[in-house]
Amino acid sequence: MTFAHSAHYNRYCFSAPKPMNLVDQPDTVVVEALMAGNRAALGVLYSRYGELVYLLAYRILHNSQDAEDLTQEIFMKFWQQGKFDRGRGTVPAYLLTMTRSRAIDQIRRRKSRQAMIDKVCKLHNSSSPDNSLEQASSQEISEKVRRAMTQLPDNQRIPLELAYGLGLTQAEISERLGIPLGTIKTRTRQGLLKLRQLLHNLVE
Repeated sequence: MTFAHSAHYNRYCFSAPKPMNLVDQPDTVVVEALMAGNRAALGVLYSRYGELVYLLAYRILHNSQDAEDLTQEIFMKFWQQGKFDRGRGTVPAYLLTMTRSRAIDQIRRRKSRQAMIDKVCKLHNSSSPDNSLEQASSQEISEKVRRAMTQLPDNQRIPLELAYGLGLTQAEISERLGIPLGTIKTRTRQGLLKLRQLLHNLVE
């Protein structure tokens, strides 16, 4: 699906009609209306800057569906957070800054998940002559890893999710959880070994 900057897509995301007194107003007035609870103002901003946000998201993510999802997320966050300060820049600059930051976060999470998959595959295949996991598609492996993760105890699952879901280092995980670094390393290793066993069972 390509990005639908058509009336259909706009109605799908933000179906409220756009009052004429907002369409021709400057961004500051539209934002004020939005913060005052006028949801239709979000559609006005989307009409103005949706394509701009999408193009940047696509340039970074190189995936049309991911870019579409991020575009919708950006506008919803803009509305829900209400943090825009017109004294610090324009609306499009603010939206693009949000887009760039969140897109880069997605890339980091994507790489972290792939790193975990690669590590688990290496552990699995080094201990078993069966290479069925290695031969599976990336999507299949991701689903198997997701299912296996749900079976880990919390003290092993949480460090792995922070490491490979958010891209945190073990030192950062230690600080965030208030747990000694050595304990985090041990639990991460135990979690990976447990995943290896769970994945072995899943592909048998």
